Amino acid sequence: MMAKQQPPALVLNGIYKHYGDIQAVNGVDLTIEKGEIVAFLGPNGAGKTTTIDMILGLQQPTQGSLSVFGMHPHQAIRRGLLSAVMQTGGLLRDYTVAETLQFMAILYGR
Repeated sequence: MMAKQQPPALVLNGIYKHYGDIQAVNGVDLTIEKGEIVAFLGPNGAGKTTTIDMILGLQQPTQGSLSVFGMHPHQAIRRGLLSAVMQTGGLLRDYTVAETLQFMAILYGR
């Protein structure tokens, strides 16, 4: 019996994102396999954050398709397969580390 082949961790096919006349992401094609480590580098305004937002399901592409482990990002997040640590932000000022962990556990059901 053959083992079922796993889908790639991430697939972006012809991803575009426009804000009116501004083209923030221009036709990104990318496949990342499970276990690969990838750096997303480029100058300010290159579309890195917008692309990450689309991968996380925070924005929808104007054109193209993407999948995370063969599913929509929201499904992958609900299953605990996708998360992100953003460059900016931080802990809530009035919460202890323990309270922050409890808060996050409530949000994510774990």
